[in-house]
Amino acid sequence: MSLLQKIAPGRPDVIRRVTKTRRWKFSRVILLGLFFLAVFGDFIASEKPLFAKRNGRVSFPVAQQYLVDLGFSKFPAEVYRQGWKDLDYERVVWPLIPYGSKTLDRRNTGWVGPFDKQETNGLRDRHWLGTDQLGRDVVAGLISGTRTALSVGILAMLIAGILGIFIGGLGGFYGDHGMRMSRVRIVLLVVGILLGVFWAFISRPFSSQTTLTPGSLLISLLLFFGVVAIFYIVGKKIGTISKSNTKVLVPVDQWVLRSIEIFGSIPALLLLLCLIAVFEKSSILLVGIILGFLFWPTIARYMRAEMLKLRERNFLESYKALGFSSRRIFFRHGLPNGLSPVLITLAFGMGGAILAEAILSFIGIGIPLDEVTWGSMLNEARRNFSAWWIAILPGIMIFLAVFSLNILGEGLSQLLDPKQERF
Repeated sequence: MSLLQKIAPGRPDVIRRVTKTRRWKFSRVILLGLFFLAVFGDFIASEKPLFAKRNGRVSFPVAQQYLVDLGFSKFPAEVYRQGWKDLDYERVVWPLIPYGSKTLDRRNTGWVGPFDKQETNGLRDRHWLGTDQLGRDVVAGLISGTRTALSVGILAMLIAGILGIFIGGLGGFYGDHGMRMSRVRIVLLVVGILLGVFWAFISRPFSSQTTLTPGSLLISLLLFFGVVAIFYIVGKKIGTISKSNTKVLVPVDQWVLRSIEIFGSIPALLLLLCLIAVFEKSSILLVGIILGFLFWPTIARYMRAEMLKLRERNFLESYKALGFSSRRIFFRHGLPNGLSPVLITLAFGMGGAILAEAILSFIGIGIPLDEVTWGSMLNEARRNFSAWWIAILPGIMIFLAVFSLNILGEGLSQLLDPKQERF
């Protein structure tokens, strides 16, 4: 069974009609191409050879770069003194584009266009889409921008999806009258949340440094959830052995709605700029995490609505009649049956995250300055309006990515909406 058949079971005619449209085929080709560039971009555009044989030793420098980044391998010392292209090889195979996104070609600086005369050693070294002011290859920059955009989009939607699906699902499944907890358990849970916020996000990061880093953020999140889990377990044990184990209603849905309203009332761009300014170092990971925390209320709203629809059906009540616990019904039957409509929001949200990353790169916030992205290339074009290739090509990439994701979202909406006849 294909993924579309799992999303829209029992609707083969609709699946066939949607997947045969030109826009769906176009978006699928574009998205597959973008993912291919993001995954295999280093094997297409790199200043390192794909295969090299020197002094009888065989190496694969492009693949070895991943081990070097992880600290498991090292390049020869002469590479840093001479450069890859100046070494003597017995045999060598270069990538299709022999330039990395950060490679500076000093012979072709100052915005050399695709059709301008270039100082190269032959067609293999030609910059087919031109260079920027520093002599960086535009094709390599576009490939690097593809990896950055998709990395930010996927990370943001992964975080937003986990938070939104879980929080929205809780609100819709339990409502305001479906969860009961002992007073001791509630008090300890609230205390655990407050102490977790204090220890993880207030005292710990600023005790030894003035700003946060992505690594310290990850440690803070683990510390926060660890503290909350400990207090939750302790409260559960105390509530079990306590003589006065009176349980009260917990208005889960009301808390979820208030949280969504609070996050929705804050301007997303303003909050994004404020959060990024707090951190010491800019990084792709940081931007993806912050965007994920900004996008979760939208997903939670849709997940809550879908869970409310599922509550009106009898099959959830039948599981309760069989003696299944609410936790098992929620995780094994409620969430899986409510995920399909949320995929539409994730598709549109990923396009929004890619666009937000391009905006941040354009204004020079969030993404490291040495990273070549679609937004940074558009910012470069402001210095020379005659360098049309620097402005048009990244703009086309942004348009194709966002447009394809929107078409994907519309197609999923068509699959799940029986009233919609045309796509």
